[in-house]
Amino acid sequence: TPEEKEAFLAEERQEKTAQRLAFEAHCKKAYESGRPRIAINCSFSAIQAGKEFTSLAKQIQLCHTAVKNSPVAAQLHVTSFNEDNPVTECAEQLGLTKPGKLHFHEGDYWEVFKPEELV
Repeated sequence: TPEEKEAFLAEERQEKTAQRLAFEAHCKKAYESGRPRIAINCSFSAIQAGKEFTSLAKQIQLCHTAVKNSPVAAQLHVTSFNEDNPVTECAEQLGLTKPGKLHFHEGDYWEVFKPEELV
């Protein structure tokens, strides 16, 4: 009946909304307080060539996607990320620098994290 169909569709919409809200909460928790904290070191740009910058930016994007879809709320940090690093431009082109996605640090990982925080 039309009433049953409408009830089914309304329930389906509610489920999708609940899933979306749970996913957004997971991503927010990962960004704000996720553990473990994972650092991606971008300090090797001086010894890389053009395509490698894009490749590294895409690998960062893949890491971000994996963390978003993981049941573990990990926090991603990208270090040595500054204007002098060509990876920065590639990451910007991929939309990785939007607020709330990744933590970016201009300094090297050993400046950002205490030695006892590193594995």
